[in-house]
Amino acid sequence: MFYFRKVFLIFIFMLIFFGVSAWSHERVRIARNNASAYITKNGKTYKACSPLKTSNTGKLMYEGRNFYKILFDNGICAGKWAWVPKQDVVTSSGGRSGNTATEAETCVNCQKQQGGVTKLFQGLQGVINPPNGFVPLPGSAARSCSQFVNSSGQLGDYGRRTLAAIQKIDPSGLCFVGGGIPISTQVCPGYAGFNQATREKFWVYLFGSIAHDESTCNWRAQNMKDGDGGSDGLFQLEYANGKRGCKIPNRSACRPRPFCYPDQAHNTKELKFQFECSAAILKQINCSGKKGRVVGNGAVFWSKLRVSDGDISNMIKQFPGCW
Repeated sequence: MFYFRKVFLIFIFMLIFFGVSAWSHERVRIARNNASAYITKNGKTYKACSPLKTSNTGKLMYEGRNFYKILFDNGICAGKWAWVPKQDVVTSSGGRSGNTATEAETCVNCQKQQGGVTKLFQGLQGVINPPNGFVPLPGSAARSCSQFVNSSGQLGDYGRRTLAAIQKIDPSGLCFVGGGIPISTQVCPGYAGFNQATREKFWVYLFGSIAHDESTCNWRAQNMKDGDGGSDGLFQLEYANGKRGCKIPNRSACRPRPFCYPDQAHNTKELKFQFECSAAILKQINCSGKKGRVVGNGAVFWSKLRVSDGDISNMIKQFPGCW
């Protein structure tokens, strides 16, 4: 009796843990005509299969923050998978995302009046972003940077701040979890095949790797002797707003407004500033919608992330699935 109970519990656990894959069989349709779809190819994001029509249907593969990944089986996208904004999609399983296009379109952020939808998305988010299952940094870095992820794989305060920052900087999800920021194949060739859940874990790991190399994950760290007029905080960003500004020689743009405060003084050790400005810089320099430079083999703010054999890059190579 005990054996069968144990097998049953293991089955239930696997069903919950791998619940995302079960949704891949769910039928979906487009909620409105002229909707757009996007694909990622060679690290760049393109509009594709447009315009979609309400007659286009397919299978739900993954759910991002604001997009569904759909494998289409008819119409202009037939045989292809693409990302479609959530408000342009209606699921067919019991009307969970609304029984009509109007209901789907009013639930862009899963408003509370759409109780069933809110419950569904919160449930999926709990699977995609579990409180554990993240990847701690290797060796001694796991101890000094446990506020990103502890040794048990549980997300810490810095890890949650990372996810909150990239969601705020990139609300569409196309740059970070959508693959718009290209990662060098010399650093993590497996990145292109990561699903959304794994990419979120990857970015927490990457931010932790940067913080470990720059400050040993000490938010009080400060270096006033570097060539940029001083740097401080977890990610050692520029201390002086003049160095974050728009009149710096050989710089084509200011550090991103408003997150990096290029026009005024700011408490640069502040955690909110450090996470949001760092995410904004990555998006500005490396997202394919902007300059599209490759992380780990090209231009990036942090020098030891510019080359495939830098300290940060070498730590990233140890992320499971990269090699």
